[in-house]
Amino acid sequence: MINFSSVLKKFGPKLYPSPKDIGDQLNIFQDAVAKVLIPLDSAKVLGAQYIKNVTVTTAGVQIPHSLQREWEGFIVTKIESNNVIYSAQSEDDKNFIKLISSSTSTVINLLVY
Repeated sequence: MINFSSVLKKFGPKLYPSPKDIGDQLNIFQDAVAKVLIPLDSAKVLGAQYIKNVTVTTAGVQIPHSLQREWEGFIVTKIESNNVIYSAQSEDDKNFIKLISSSTSTVINLLVY
């Protein structure tokens, strides 16, 4: 037969963490979450704008965006043909992004950040 009082004397303190141990673990968790969330808070991609059905040609097209700042980059989320889409200097980077298609015109969806 098991003597529970001797088991509790031997392992009891290890079965339940103390409030100090819980506090230490909570601090470690909060520090880990802060390391992830603080960079995300300042990431410009969080304020991105999704733009659909833009026809991009080899001559280039000025696409208006409403970021109210110069754009940092773009991600093509949908493309209708086998083309490379690249950017060029626009007349006003705070309000437009200029994109050029490598060959023929194509319709794209993109995320501008």
